[in-house]
Amino acid sequence: MGKTETLEYTQNRELSWLRFNQRVLEEAQDESVPLMERMKFVAIFTSNLDEFFMIRVGSLYDMAVADSKKQDIRSGMTPKQQLEEIYKAVAPLYKERDKTYAEIKKQLQPYGVCGLDFKELEQQEKKYVKKYFKEQVLPVLSPQIVDANHPFPHLLNKDIYVVATLKMENNVMLGIVPVPQYISDVLYLPGHDVRYIRMEKVIMEYLELVFEQYQVSDKNYICVTRNADIAPDDEALADNEDFRYIMKETLHKRRKMAVVRLETAAPLGKEMEKYFCDRFKITPECIFRTKMPMKLGFIFAIADKIPESMRKALIDEPFTPQPAAALAEGISVMEQVKRKDVLLSYPYESMDPFFAAY
Repeated sequence: MGKTETLEYTQNRELSWLRFNQRVLEEAQDESVPLMERMKFVAIFTSNLDEFFMIRVGSLYDMAVADSKKQDIRSGMTPKQQLEEIYKAVAPLYKERDKTYAEIKKQLQPYGVCGLDFKELEQQEKKYVKKYFKEQVLPVLSPQIVDANHPFPHLLNKDIYVVATLKMENNVMLGIVPVPQYISDVLYLPGHDVRYIRMEKVIMEYLELVFEQYQVSDKNYICVTRNADIAPDDEALADNEDFRYIMKETLHKRRKMAVVRLETAAPLGKEMEKYFCDRFKITPECIFRTKMPMKLGFIFAIADKIPESMRKALIDEPFTPQPAAALAEGISVMEQVKRKDVLLSYPYESMDPFFAAY
């Protein structure tokens, strides 16, 4: 069988994986699934996509540099061609995900679960948010200004940065404010309902208080995804007994590797788009605008805050593992496994007998 004939029956691994992840998103679109569980599927889809860009897309970037003519045996595509097809396939997934998130978010509002923009806050809530920002957030911010005397900072992988154009007299600069990792991703508002606003939106709203001496415009927030396809050095593992040190060094290297994706909350102007493309050495195809949060870890925390009276409507009932059928009660587990092997099937069967044995 010739190579051309073979390619008719095989498919590119990366594009196949994207189709798999689309099926995860389809679970979020299934109306028979409780709303908060659907929101969790959106979060899982997003987490999967983040990892895909960091590892698989990152690996293709390395291959494109090291061996640009090498072809994928399943599709016959070079690394560059695979990257082009990936970015082309991901763009509609972003739109589908954003639409799904918006629909679920709207359906959660009657239950009192509300993710809000600043303009949607009630007057008392705005006062609360401003007070919280001044007392708890502003003192720990580390704003940076990029101009002729201050170079562009290194943006960490998957951290969110609020950015804006700053003007003073005839000087135009770029302002960057990292959203601190050690403060909550969301600010919960007082009251009985689960009402919240994301921290990057709070910082963006009060950016004038951060850059008081400047005229602030073109507010936005961005997030870069970096190539993380790096493994610990085999020789280092053999020579160094401190595994924690090796992994720490590996993770440190990951934070400095090439950008493979840039996410923005609002459209970038032509000048800003060119600036970021030049700065990160990416093409416009690597830039994705998203109307939903860039980090969704808070979704699982929100699920825990749902009042008991609404949990049945919004969240699946917890699954309780069954007692292991292969084990007899009242007899030592160790005595039973000495006579014959016992297989426990997690999560369907309880692991308690295994832990009790030790």
